[in-house]
Amino acid sequence: MVVPVLGVVAALAAVVASVVVLVQSPPDPVAAAPTGAPATEQSAGRLPSPSPTAPAPGAGSAPSTPVPLGTPARVGDYEVAVTAVILDGDAIVAGANEFNEPPTGRYVVVEATARYVGTDEGNPFWDLSYVFTGTDARQYSDSDCSALLPDDAVDAPTLDPGGSASFQVCMDVPPTAIDGGQLFIEPLVAGNPDERVFFSTR
Repeated sequence: MVVPVLGVVAALAAVVASVVVLVQSPPDPVAAAPTGAPATEQSAGRLPSPSPTAPAPGAGSAPSTPVPLGTPARVGDYEVAVTAVILDGDAIVAGANEFNEPPTGRYVVVEATARYVGTDEGNPFWDLSYVFTGTDARQYSDSDCSALLPDDAVDAPTLDPGGSASFQVCMDVPPTAIDGGQLFIEPLVAGNPDERVFFSTR
């Protein structure tokens, strides 16, 4: 009767070994997805890929981390993308209107696109402020630039939710204060400096 007992012991040992292997084996992340649901990047153990148009975390919150040209960022009730910054815009201004006066310093022209994401209506000319901070530690606002531009922001239409407009604004900046200066946009009625979003000028 010894042989049957040894057979039973061997069978039990095999069962225990199988259970140990199953417990120690890591689950297949894709197979763990719910039946009938496609495996996502999160269910496969990977973080979702960032949107190619979204600025990096912290972008725009400080002059050292400006939002890149062409990348939209939230400013108040708008998503704004600065598409170009012409640091010597004198020729653009002179050619836009014969009555434009020469600058005190040099015209800086900013080209931007704004999409209204609020719930009512808005106008990016009246609702936003565009400011160039010179290396002379002074701020130069578009509100102080009276020159007319080929695609002037003053002509931007009123936007309903989801509507967008492209336009230009200008600042009159001393030439010696331009190189290395910073550009930021903020709601015209800004509650605090934290609402400013810095954009790259190059």
